[in-house]
Amino acid sequence: MTDRTDARAEARSVRGVGALGEFIRSQRRIADLSQRELARLADLSDAYLSQLERGLHEPSVRVLNGLAQALNVPN
Repeated sequence: MTDRTDARAEARSVRGVGALGEFIRSQRRIADLSQRELARLADLSDAYLSQLERGLHEPSVRVLNGLAQALNVPN
């Protein structure tokens, strides 16, 4: 792959992770939960959930399933 192709793939990934973080935040707010409450329900640290919501990390399937269950979102 070229550097340009790598940069494009990384940009798509960053946008996807950012959109996922925004979705998690919006669902948390709809559920009227604080970050601390959702983190506890999903067995995550407060800091990690904050980083997910800001699009700084790409969550594993296990983390996504835990969030979906805690937020009552179909997975």
